[in-house]
Amino acid sequence: MFAETKKKVLVEYPISTVYDALVTIFPVKYYKLRYYDETVHTLTVYDSYNRGFTMRIQLMENTPNTTVINFLTDYPNAIMDLTGGGTQAIEMVLEKLLNQLAKQPKTGVHEAQGSDIEVVDADTFVCTTKNRKHTTAIVTGYVLSILGVVLPLVALINYDSSDSLMATFFVAGIICLAIEISLSVILQYNEDSKSLLHGRIQICICGLTLIILGAMIHPGLAIAGILIPIVAMGYTLQREKAI
Repeated sequence: MFAETKKKVLVEYPISTVYDALVTIFPVKYYKLRYYDETVHTLTVYDSYNRGFTMRIQLMENTPNTTVINFLTDYPNAIMDLTGGGTQAIEMVLEKLLNQLAKQPKTGVHEAQGSDIEVVDADTFVCTTKNRKHTTAIVTGYVLSILGVVLPLVALINYDSSDSLMATFFVAGIICLAIEISLSVILQYNEDSKSLLHGRIQICICGLTLIILGAMIHPGLAIAGILIPIVAMGYTLQREKAI
């Protein structure tokens, strides 16, 4: 999964109508307009809670009464879009645009034969990020949470400086914990409430585990166990308030 996401769709409205509707709908949750130019029908959008995100929307006239919309999202400083944030942003904006356009009668009819461009409207468009299930990620998160608790505790309880197996258990547990912290943050970034809830539960489990390990090994781990959940959940709570 790369950091760049593209989507091209066609709507059965004139380019001027689509452009005016696009400008009108913003802000869309935490996505806001940074720049728009009516002469070339181009808009640039940013995420008010993630300045490393950009979206470019360009309109092209297909016929006098139909318009092609090109979406391009990118995280310029990232190698991959692990959270699927690009697709999520495109679908949020597109869904709101289609609902806005639905208030007006269609003026064009698209001949679908021979075209690979998706024709969308408010009645047929499905926002996949709202309906997407993350069961595998949730279950994996809890498995990693359990391993992140059990393996280090087993290693500490049975500590022996000459036992390489216990050292391996401890390192493996810490790795599981680190992966789970990242996974729980990704779950909280999704739109569906189930993923958000389980992501918060898992980040709290990780924090509690670090606090326990901090009491047994070093207080720095306990401090991390307090700060990590606060920062992670605080960020998502701020995003929710912006909706």
